[in-house]
Order: sequence, then C-alpha cells, then structure tokens
Amino acid sequence: MKNLIRIPLTLTLLFATCCLCLGQEFYRGELFVTGQHFSLTNGHLNVELSVDFEGLRMPSDESLTVTPVLKNGEYEQELPAVLINGAEKQKVYQRTQALAAGKRNSAKARTSPIPAVVIRNDHAVSRAFTYKVSVPYEQWMERAILLLRSQECACHGKKGDVYEDKIADGIRLPKMRVSRISASHISNGRKDRKTGSNLANSPRKSRTSRSTAVFATHCMMYVRRWVQNWRKSV
Repeated sequence: MKNLIRIPLTLTLLFATCCLCLGQEFYRGELFVTGQHFSLTNGHLNVELSVDFEGLRMPSDESLTVTPVLKNGEYEQELPAVLINGAEKQKVYQRTQALAAGKRNSAKARTSPIPAVVIRNDHAVSRAFTYKVSVPYEQWMERAILLLRSQECACHGKKGDVYEDKIADGIRLPKMRVSRISASHISNGRKDRKTGSNLANSPRKSRTSRSTAVFATHCMMYVRRWVQNWRKSV
C-alpha cells in the first residue's frame, strides 16, 4: 500500500520538475515554448520564442501552421506564421511553390497567404527552433496576451481543427532602447526557406539548452505514458 502511494507522489514530483524545465505546452501538449522574451527597439516590439516540437505526432503527409497572436481586448494582431510540414507534405509544398513561381507574371494568378518560414518535420535533425519577429509597436500591445494559434491542415477530406493556447499573459515591456539591428527571423539548425518575410540567421542554441529541452520533452512523454499504464493496472 505504501508503495502504491509513493509511486504517484514520485511521479508528481518528476512531472513538476519536467514542467519547470520544459516551459509551456501548446497544441495538445505536443509542442513546448521553452523560452520567451519581449523588448522594444526603435519603436518596434521584438518577440522571441524558443519552441521545441520533439513530441509532435503528425503524419508525413500533413502539416501544422503555428501563428503567434497579440491580443488585448478588441485589438488583435497576427504575427508571421510558421508552417511545419511532414516529409511528404514538404515535397508537395515545394512543387506547389515552383508552379506558383511560374505563374507569378500571370494576371489570373491567385495569391495566397505565405508563411514566414517553412520547416520540415524531420526526425533526423533537432526538432527545435528560435522564432524572432519585430513589428511596429502600438500602445495597446503593452499588457497584451500572446496566443499561439495552431491550425491543422484540412487534409484527406477531414476538417482541420484550430487550437489556441495562451503563452504570455500581460506582457511587461522594458524601456525602449536604441539598436542598429531590427529583423525578424527563425532558425531550426538548417538553412531557412525565405518566403517573403525579412529573415536572418539566428544564433544557434547552445547544446546544453537544447539537450535540456529535448530531455524534458521525453521525460514528460514518459511520465504520461507511465501514469496511463499504471492506472490501467491498478
């Protein structure tokens, strides 16, 4: 009986430790924000997010669009989106972009929203990236909340669901400072695919921070599976 009590307590402590290391989860608990930073530079709001998607379970022929959103009452502004493609979906996307480029000079060509960056969901590389964007600052953005809006693709005749998760509540901004550099970019350890937004190479995350995030992700997944199996056996 004592062992049955100790096990849940131990798992609870382990779960809490993983949550502290891991940060905030979003999209059904499969992706995590492991770091966030907000600042003001030359009249622009700078948003920086470190995202880990090691736990993303997505078929290779599907995709997920993640859009950060600033919201304060009736005010709302979507920031540049990030498109995460499965391996097969990425091939389709590249072919579609090539065809669109060929029709760009056509008057009948129809334009569609272009994500800031496209990432391939490849298990062979580190599945984490740093998102940085700079947008003109408006007064309502102070104390605004930051949401991550995750849109599934409407693939194979199914309806793509939309998930919204609050990442930051009541953004507190430091005093405005002057800087020579103001750019938006994202990197995931590979060469970024430029698709219309101002992108630049971001400094790579240290091995220690990346390893910590990966370890915490797998730790969280292991704890959840262990708890599910333990409940079935009791």
